[in-house]
Amino acid sequence: MSLYFRKQNNSILVMGQTYQHRGVIKKLGGVFVPDRKIWRLPLSEEALAQVKELCGEVSSIGEESSLQEEVFLPDFPVVLTVPKKESTEVHGIKISELYGKVENVLRASFSGAFWLIAEVESIAFRSQGVYITLVEKMEDGTQLSVSALLWQSSFKELTQKYSKEVLEDLLQQGLSLCVLGRVGLYKGRGSLSFTVQDINPSYTKGLLALEREMTVKKLKTLGLYDANKKQMLLRFPFRIGLVTAEGSRAYSDFCHQLVEKKVPAHIVFAPAVMQGKGVLTSIKKAFEALTKAKCDMIVLTRGGGSASDLRAFDDFEVASLIASCKIPVIAAIGHHEDSPVVEEVCFQAMKTPTAAAEFILRHFEKGAFYLEELALQITKSLERAAQSNQKRYEICLLRLSESAKAYEVRVSTFLQEKRNKLYLEASKNLVKHEQRQKILVLGLENSSQKALYVCKEKLNTYVSRINHSVSDAMNFLGLLFESFQAKLVSYDPRPWLEKGWTQIYRKDGQIVKSVVDLSLSEKVEACFLDGKASFEVKEIKKIGQNSL
Repeated sequence: MSLYFRKQNNSILVMGQTYQHRGVIKKLGGVFVPDRKIWRLPLSEEALAQVKELCGEVSSIGEESSLQEEVFLPDFPVVLTVPKKESTEVHGIKISELYGKVENVLRASFSGAFWLIAEVESIAFRSQGVYITLVEKMEDGTQLSVSALLWQSSFKELTQKYSKEVLEDLLQQGLSLCVLGRVGLYKGRGSLSFTVQDINPSYTKGLLALEREMTVKKLKTLGLYDANKKQMLLRFPFRIGLVTAEGSRAYSDFCHQLVEKKVPAHIVFAPAVMQGKGVLTSIKKAFEALTKAKCDMIVLTRGGGSASDLRAFDDFEVASLIASCKIPVIAAIGHHEDSPVVEEVCFQAMKTPTAAAEFILRHFEKGAFYLEELALQITKSLERAAQSNQKRYEICLLRLSESAKAYEVRVSTFLQEKRNKLYLEASKNLVKHEQRQKILVLGLENSSQKALYVCKEKLNTYVSRINHSVSDAMNFLGLLFESFQAKLVSYDPRPWLEKGWTQIYRKDGQIVKSVVDLSLSEKVEACFLDGKASFEVKEIKKIGQNSL
């Protein structure tokens, strides 16, 4: 049999395969001692009789037995007595004896507690304690495992020592632990067991910090560390992609903040797993969907949680996905002081979903301020241009007036010179004819009279022609002057503006001369005597020239 007992002072110690008899032992007042893996019962005749009945014939080990084989139990030696019998059968040992020898070897090799380094494959929290499967992955792909147990009493002691949050962060699947404890043999399954007494948090945190450092170094080597920070964020990101858990508090906080502040943006939601397995695949699908949706920015957020919940955001694959994204990413992962790698490589890191929404609000306000400044600059430029054009118009008008006056003076001078010249020439010719007339008057009275008559006719003709020429020239110059004056007056828009007429300009400064040049919803500008006004074309209606 594999169940033994021993009397010690006022107690009965029961050891071996006690699992199937634990109910009876508890009724007798037994208390299990986990470090020794024995049951301690108060000594009484009734309890002793029932324990003997449970253990059977080969059961008692103690002072009254003759020594043949020693079995070392925790803290005290136990002597196992095997009666000498003459037998012709083949000598061998039982499984229980084999387990006993193996247990002796373990206790001899590991007489006290020692530190064990392994990775957590699975973990389960129960009322008795924390059940952990520790593994070591070998180079050939196989792995070695051992079942470990952190009793509830030890868990409470470690909670007081390190705090509950630290323990919960350490006791996570996939983490490497350095634990202090004792090794034992679980005979029920024929496997090793390890009773955890203490945990070294520095070891696990050191490994996590090293992994994080290696991730950052790899991202820098690949040129991805600052890649997302270099993306251009639009002044008005009207399409905002949101990646978070569906129905989460982070989703409601972020959307509520944007709606409450009346941010004029459309939210494109892509749900994703934000902790545990499947984070990379889920976030990758979400980013692909938001990229196809042509979002202007992506917000990756989740609510608060333990440091272990954020381990996925230190993963290289997740961080490289965020860093290589062609859209600016705003990461609001958690409230912890140690920010994950994702927050280092994203365009902008914020602590909470509400803070991310506030960042977007501030960004929109900056954009609005930029537009106001731009509008002010444009207004000032237009005013300066209007003033400059007004001055140029006045200068041109003055120059035209001076030019017209100067031209009028030159024309008058030219005509007067021509008159004087013609008069002088006519006078000279008249004198010549009079002289010739006087010379010929004596001998050629008749012919002279005829000649004088002819000369007078010619002279009249010349004078008439000259007068007509001068009159035509004066009329032409007068018409030319009136034409210049009318054209000069036509260039002055003020009379037309005073009568209510105006000129319509397009945005490019061209004058609109026909409705054909206009299009619906086009913005145009009209000039008035005292200012300008902008209009939007609502309707275009063509009419005939006769209807004007």
